[in-house]
Amino acid sequence: MPSYRYQWYFTWISFFAGLLWISYLCLNSPGVSVHDEVTHFFMSRDAWHTPELMLDLWGRPINTISYMPFALFGLQYARLASIIFASLTVLLTMRLAKYLDVDYAFLIPTFLWFQPWFSDLSYACVTEVPLSLMMVLGLCLLLSQRYALSAIIFGLLPLIRNEAIVFTGFWCLFCIFTRKWRLVIVSFMPLIIYNLVFFAVYHSWAFGIYFAPKTTDMYGRGEWPHFPKFLLSASGAGFLISALTLYALIPIIRSVPRLLVFACYAVYLMLHMIIFRFGLYASGGYGLFLLPLAPAMAIAAALGFHFLITEVSARLQSRGLSYVCVIICLVVVLFALNNTKPRPLDLEGVVLKEAAAWVRQERLSENKIVAVHPWFYYFLPLQITYNKKKELPSDMPPGTLVIWERHYAEHLGLVYNAFVANGSEWQCLKEFGDGLVVIFRKLAHSHP
Repeated sequence: MPSYRYQWYFTWISFFAGLLWISYLCLNSPGVSVHDEVTHFFMSRDAWHTPELMLDLWGRPINTISYMPFALFGLQYARLASIIFASLTVLLTMRLAKYLDVDYAFLIPTFLWFQPWFSDLSYACVTEVPLSLMMVLGLCLLLSQRYALSAIIFGLLPLIRNEAIVFTGFWCLFCIFTRKWRLVIVSFMPLIIYNLVFFAVYHSWAFGIYFAPKTTDMYGRGEWPHFPKFLLSASGAGFLISALTLYALIPIIRSVPRLLVFACYAVYLMLHMIIFRFGLYASGGYGLFLLPLAPAMAIAAALGFHFLITEVSARLQSRGLSYVCVIICLVVVLFALNNTKPRPLDLEGVVLKEAAAWVRQERLSENKIVAVHPWFYYFLPLQITYNKKKELPSDMPPGTLVIWERHYAEHLGLVYNAFVANGSEWQCLKEFGDGLVVIFRKLAHSHP
């Protein structure tokens, strides 16, 4: 086992190296992993003057509130919040590893920061980043026997991502088995309060979302191995981290606290596999959904490394073990550096940025504008309209501009053929990106 001093230096050097790496990726990534990031940013920004957005079911209230102080200053500042959340996640994962008696916990910063998907996605302004933090925080509080605080944290998780209610259920089972009955009520109080406020504003119950699976062909469905294959891929945790987690199975099942913690994460994985397999809740099978598993995989990799190294530890002196730790971490880091790159602006973003510039140039931004894609709202910039009843093109007043694009417009009722049909009231003003984006304007009267 390397000396305490060696472990201390190793921990903080790797922690700040990972923080530097994710900051570099953030500052050089004008693009996004999913377009939802832009809309989440809008919601947190606009909730300052439209408070009911804090209740929005899609935005998730705790997620929206978490980003509000930062989103006020722009998307990059909202991403700064994510980097802070990710840093706290790394630190708390180290603490959780200590509670689970992980001897090689000093490897956690390397094994977490340099999982390709963690560094690639954890600077994004998305729900999975605060969820990762809160899950680890709740487990740390549980293992430190601060049960009341743990109950509150587990109760807040479904207000960050809906499927996290499975952790609230796990917590309630723990309370039942340990006869902590009052804490069951405490853990459900955030959901109860949220639903009461939601009902007061919208006259319906927010928990109805759990009873509306919304099977749809728009997002598709996949096979059972879809998510496990992603975890093993170079875009996920990577082969080395995944391989080390397999060696952790034996030390995990030998410890009740470890078994409890990893069972929670395993159920979260299974839940997403089931949801995507049957096409429920508009999943889409995005690997991003599994980001909260990254801390568990880092701990498991440290456990697996320790289990593996004990097979040869009798032949290695302390210095030899130190060299092995450095080598294995260098492999992890080099793998991440090779498989994680800054995100350029995607093609839709490039074309919509051009379209927004043209609208400003032609002084058309004062017209009523109907758009769907968040990039157009971002680049014009245009105040986004939330929860608005869908408006048919035939009901729009003359002079209205419609920003049609191939990705989202058709799904939300802006059908291209209706704009170009014979006798249409719509005039094609400009095409961008070989028809990827088309700007239409409604005329004052129909042409014969």
